[in-house]
Amino acid sequence: MPTRYEDEQKTRVNLALTPTGVKGLDCLAKELDLSRSELVEQIGRGLLPLSSESENLPSIPAVYLILEGNCVLYVGQSVDLRSEVKNNLYLQEIKLRNINLGLVWIKCSEVSFLPKLQKILVQSLKPRWNKLSTEEPEESTPLANDIPTISVNIPIDFITTANLSQDALRILRDNLQQLVQVCSTKLKA
Repeated sequence: MPTRYEDEQKTRVNLALTPTGVKGLDCLAKELDLSRSELVEQIGRGLLPLSSESENLPSIPAVYLILEGNCVLYVGQSVDLRSEVKNNLYLQEIKLRNINLGLVWIKCSEVSFLPKLQKILVQSLKPRWNKLSTEEPEESTPLANDIPTISVNIPIDFITTANLSQDALRILRDNLQQLVQVCSTKLKA
């Protein structure tokens, strides 16, 4: 499979690994359909596909953002984040294209609030892969709780994997905090 960095000259490197490390490396390479050297190259560049990490995601109701660098590509919602990421067609296509991306999610205790939060984020962030709806807003669904619990989750290990700059992370956190405050204000009104 051609890669975006074939024009660089490669340097031979000798690695000393334990048998367990070699076995794990081979299993991951097989799972991702890569050679050992391609796998090590992608690890070094931070280009491992997100789908290899999907088993570590929580099975929670959430709105999620798919990122490429500083750019939000897609905002989705799911009652089970782990299943959604594993089965998402956008992510499967990205894996085939070998694009480096990241994932941020906003856990929401009230499932009926997910579409509303997603819509607010799509309208505010205007991600490339989401189409803005021209439909009239649907009537509010009564919430089981007065105000849903919302928590923004940006895992540290994910940030390293996605190679997000500190500026991009700060901007994303600020925007999400403002948007969540807007959501809370709308719920209280």
